[in-house]
Amino acid sequence: MSFISEIEGRIKKVLKNGPKTTRQVSDQLKINWVTADKYLNYLESFDVVKSEKQKRKVYYLKEKNNFFQIPLREEQERIIKKIYQVITETEKVTKTQAQKILFEVNLKLKLNLPVGWYKYGPITIMPYSEEHASEHEFSSKEIKFIKETTKEYAKKDNFDLEEYIYRKEENDLYLIKKQIQKEKENVNILLMDLINQVPETVREITTLYARSVMTIGWNHKTRELFNDLWKLIAKHRFQQDLTPFFEYDISTYFDDEAFESELRADIKNLIINYADSKHSQDTLYQTLVKRKK
Repeated sequence: MSFISEIEGRIKKVLKNGPKTTRQVSDQLKINWVTADKYLNYLESFDVVKSEKQKRKVYYLKEKNNFFQIPLREEQERIIKKIYQVITETEKVTKTQAQKILFEVNLKLKLNLPVGWYKYGPITIMPYSEEHASEHEFSSKEIKFIKETTKEYAKKDNFDLEEYIYRKEENDLYLIKKQIQKEKENVNILLMDLINQVPETVREITTLYARSVMTIGWNHKTRELFNDLWKLIAKHRFQQDLTPFFEYDISTYFDDEAFESELRADIKNLIINYADSKHSQDTLYQTLVKRKK
């Protein structure tokens, strides 16, 4: 390993445990400030780290293979890789099945791994891969439980497994989402229930969407828009669930104002287009619209 790649590797290892300033990296690695600054800027130019200006410039590691690029601590990584390794050695499973198995194992073995609810239910930050291997040691009893859970969950297809977990965990938000996606007609009551269940940070836009459905009706356009709304809701729920596992603010990994702004505009345009269409023969309405333009 070259000297340059060695320093890069050491910096990435330091940042795995949380964001650091240049001075903190310099002190932990016992290298001078200028060298630390040089390599941090170099890593940022290759999108390996990102910086944020707070009181001082702070650098965050971007773990490219993880969901939202959030890094795991090394011990957490070893445990998750070992669970995936045991799953792979036990049954052929899908990525969804593997994530749900890990969720159950994490709960029962009290591993305290960073797991949160995302688009299709609970997942950890690290995606499943059959290539993961780890030297982490589980007891024979723990290995047995992982294998038994794998065999049980491998029998269920992805859709059945999702609903099984939703009901087992009595997660009303995800059960309501599932009901809305199945509905072919009026969903107004379900949307009212959804507003009460979503994270506070997306309650206002969810209410805006619900009002649009009540105005326009449940059709292919509002159904398509619901899928985008759910992506936003799920992202906020995932961030909310993961936050307690980290000693630093992880919001920088979830920052995507453009998507939310675009969704809000799409909802408003849907209502405007509906009104224009409904009152297309109304001379007074069309005159007022033209004046506003």
